[in-house]
Amino acid sequence: MKHYTLDGAALAALREAAGLSQAQLASAVGVGPDMLSRYESGARQPSVETAHKIAGALGVDFAAITTGGLRDIAMAAPALRAEAS
Repeated sequence: MKHYTLDGAALAALREAAGLSQAQLASAVGVGPDMLSRYESGARQPSVETAHKIAGALGVDFAAITTGGLRDIAMAAPALRAEAS
């Protein structure tokens, strides 16, 4: 299995750009809001399956929320904002 690290800062930025609260995203993914908070803070790492669910719920590629994902925010955030309006 390929190693990855969830980029909590990218996750938080993309969630906010999508106009979602932690509770809303957590519900869509099937985890508790406290667990999503731990993912964003870097205190916990989700399973690969959960990380893929998070990316899917945000409408971004898995790479956007994993190691190096911050580089993708500039491209993804405007599209997410446009879809939310």
